[in-house]
Amino acid sequence: MYQPRGIATLCAISDGMQYAWTAPMIPILQNPESAFSVTHTDIIWLETIYMIGGLAGIPFIIYGVNRFGPKITILIGTVLSIISWIMKAFAPSTVYFYVARFISGFAANADFVA
Repeated sequence: MYQPRGIATLCAISDGMQYAWTAPMIPILQNPESAFSVTHTDIIWLETIYMIGGLAGIPFIIYGVNRFGPKITILIGTVLSIISWIMKAFAPSTVYFYVARFISGFAANADFVA
């Protein structure tokens, strides 16, 4: 009975973490000893692409809610969020961060719209 609510709550917490992810990570990525270097433009895109993903996800999330219901849509958002966290953990370049941030923005709407 409480499992869907618990999953939705964890998704909302994850969304907050996704939104704030760049604050502690920017200094780490700018460190000269980082695995790869990021420019100021890269940082701006890392911030912006999350919002672009959120905007792009709205029609799909609305369709998912109408077609499959809110529970399934939230679960799909959860899977997308997990994928984006894994991509960030193993990202070999900034392109992976861009894709992961887009996916996480897309997934964030599943919790708030559904």
